[in-house]
Amino acid sequence: MNETNKAAGIIVILDNTKRDFSDLPRQILFLCLVDNNDRLDFPKGVLENEESYFECAIRETDEECNLSYDNFEKFHSELDQDAIECGSNLFLFLGKVKKDHLIQIKPNPVTLETEHKGYRWLTYKEAYLSLPVYLQEGLEKSKILINSFI
Repeated sequence: MNETNKAAGIIVILDNTKRDFSDLPRQILFLCLVDNNDRLDFPKGVLENEESYFECAIRETDEECNLSYDNFEKFHSELDQDAIECGSNLFLFLGKVKKDHLIQIKPNPVTLETEHKGYRWLTYKEAYLSLPVYLQEGLEKSKILINSFI
């Protein structure tokens, strides 16, 4: 991501505390996309035209993993000023997804290249230990919101 570009994305969470998905840990889980170099990432991307951070986050999440606005139960906020700031250029929103089976890794609609080869649902600790440092900051800030959010 170019340092001068503003970007936005969603920290997607799945509440599996009731063990709706028996093959996943009974915890709050975080969606991490696996890029083509086996690095983990959140769905995110650069703002286009005059879109807001939230609009960008929704568009990028839909483009990258087939989760549209309607696939979310709720967001911590839809207001740009409430976004979780990671550095000076990345703004993340916290969103609770309804179902995980809707996730489908899709190619970039402009380049037609696949930026990610898969995804994983990870616990907070697994995600924290696996994500790049700049996304760990966003994950830490999201943890504070989760208790009042779920």
